[in-house]
Amino acid sequence: KVSVVSGGTVGPQAIVVAAVSAERASTWIIDLPFSDPRRIEQTIDFEVENYVPWDLDDVILDYQVLGSHGDGSRVLAAMVPRDTVAAELLTLAEAGADPKHLCIDALELARLLPVSDEVVAMLDVGSERTLVCVSHQGAARWVRAFEGGADGFPEPVFGPDSEELPAPPVPIDWIRDVRATLLAAQESGAPAIDAVVLCGGGARHEGLAAALEEDLGVPVSP
Repeated sequence: KVSVVSGGTVGPQAIVVAAVSAERASTWIIDLPFSDPRRIEQTIDFEVENYVPWDLDDVILDYQVLGSHGDGSRVLAAMVPRDTVAAELLTLAEAGADPKHLCIDALELARLLPVSDEVVAMLDVGSERTLVCVSHQGAARWVRAFEGGADGFPEPVFGPDSEELPAPPVPIDWIRDVRATLLAAQESGAPAIDAVVLCGGGARHEGLAAALEEDLGVPVSP
């Protein structure tokens, strides 16, 4: 926690969250034939080895249990290369920070949504990339990041009297990437989405919500 200085006065304490970019992480949904927490802890490394093509000694592995079904359980496992984590920690140390937790940015988007029975895909539309977090009942169920964001959206067009004209359509390539990403989520075991929520600077682009709603067939809101 740090004290926030504003206008010469020290304000209330804020929590600074450090995160690794989702582009550097690999996440997998894994179904296990057991649900005992101790057994999951003891065997998760061996279970993940069946899904990834690299040596687990080269990554940092963490996981969260998404739920149980009968005697089994569904687990969301996340892996980040050790050298990526080391570089992030070095950068933070040079800035005088010693984090207790290092998150994956896309996973943290689930915390912005209320706990709900709806399956919601949150899209964080940045300038050059888009984060996708499929959330259900307050927990992230699947995450990805793909290149492309607001920098690729068309700029507003003004008429001869400086009147802003209707915004050009959102690039079809970006909408196609969103659709493909959400389809990949379902193919990986994530539930089908009921709605989409937009955040980030690109979410303010006029016509974005309407274009996505028409393409995906689900409600889209900022």
